[in-house]
Amino acid sequence: MYMTTVTFTELRANLASVLDRVQAGEDMTISRNGMPVADLTSHRKATPRTAVLYAMNEKLEQMMEEAKNLPLEIKPGFHDAEARVAELRAERDAW
Repeated sequence: MYMTTVTFTELRANLASVLDRVQAGEDMTISRNGMPVADLTSHRKATPRTAVLYAMNEKLEQMMEEAKNLPLEIKPGFHDAEARVAELRAERDAW
């Protein structure tokens, strides 16, 4: 989706008209020094997206809390990583 970019300077000079355009449904990116720093979208569009993001965040927090009580699995090969690194260095040095 194409999004209009407005510089921070343009935004300050034309805030009312930019807000009118966003309220009408146009999405905009605000840039500063040529780099995008924020996106503007209407409240009507953002609210459903925000609700989904909050729900996803809550689920992630719940999963992280549950994971704290799980035993740590050590995958095969990870417990001897230092030994394997030493082997690889010895092979490299042998060349």
